[in-house]
Order: sequence, then structure tokens, then C-alpha cells
Amino acid sequence: MPKQVQELTQTISTIYKNDSVIKFHTPDYLKHLLEKQAVKRNISLSAFMRLIASEYLRRNQPL
Repeated sequence: MPKQVQELTQTISTIYKNDSVIKFHTPDYLKHLLEKQAVKRNISLSAFMRLIASEYLRRNQPL
């Protein structure tokens, strides 16, 4: 394996070391709408969901 690929693999492993998986059920139409918005932004559905959650918490956390 080339050194750059090995370093990138280690970096990605470090970044995701403390990640958790959240699974939930949603109606098909809602998933479709979310996927359309993610595609518009050129990001994955997972990245879009993280963006939504982060923005929601930023706006709604008490000072």
C-alpha cells in the first residue's frame, strides 16, 4: 500500500474513532426530499443530516 494511502487511512480512522451510528425510520417521501437537498449541495445524505442536526442544535441551545 502506498505511504500516502496508508497515512490517509490512519487519518480517517482517527477522525471516525469516536463516531456513533444513529439509525431511524422515516417516510420515503421525507428521505427523498432530504436526498434531493443533499445532491443540490453535492454532499452525502449522512453529511446533510449532520449539517441539519448541527444547525438545529446551534440555533436552539440555550445561552
